[in-house]
Formats: sequence, structure tokens, C-alpha cells
Amino acid sequence: MRRPTILVVDDDRAIQELLNELLREAGYEVRSACSLAAAREVIRQQRPDVLILDVRLPDGNGLDLCAQLQHDPATLDLPVLVLSSLAHGSDFVAQGLDRGGYDVLAKPFVNEELLARVHTLVRLRR
Repeated sequence: MRRPTILVVDDDRAIQELLNELLREAGYEVRSACSLAAAREVIRQQRPDVLILDVRLPDGNGLDLCAQLQHDPATLDLPVLVLSSLAHGSDFVAQGLDRGGYDVLAKPFVNEELLARVHTLVRLRR
């Protein structure tokens, strides 16, 4: 059986490495991107099962990518976990969900909470 693939999009190398290790140990295949452009390419070529997406990226706002994915029939069902240090306010959470995110989690996060949310999103995709 194929392992679910998680795409981690974050320009912070430390966060990428932490998520990559955590997700691999949990049994997932992991891909990484550090920009919106790179994320779009991975999504197009590799069709991940879940996207973990930071909001602040060097080439734009991750929420813009969420909205684009939601309006594209090819990616409409791609679950997106929005991950950001900005996620502490209820307005941000609402905005993340309104723009196409399936879930929003604040940095710093608890590893077990992140994994539980990823597991839930993977089950939605299957």
C-alpha cells in the first residue's frame, strides 16, 4: 500500500526539517518546498495527499495559494493545513478557513497535535 504524501511548504529550514522528520517517523512520504512557485510545481507533478502550508513565504501569501487550489477542479479536494505564527487570532483562523484551508494551526505547535490533524486530513483524502 502506498504511503500518503505530505507536502510541507515553509521557507524556514528549521521548521521544514522538524516537520520532515516528524512526518517520516509517523510513516508518511514527505516532500518540501520553500516558495509558492515550488509548491505549485510539486502539487502539479506529484499530487500530494495533504499540504502543510505556511502563510508568509518569500514570493507571496500562502492563503492566496489556498484560494487558487479551492477554485481548481484538479486540486479542489487537496486538504490544506495552514501553519503560521499569525494563527493566534480568531480572525486569522476564519480567514484561513474561508480561503480554502481545511484547518489552521499556530506556530509554535505541539508535535502530537500537528500529527493528529494531519492524520485526520489524510483520512479525508482516502
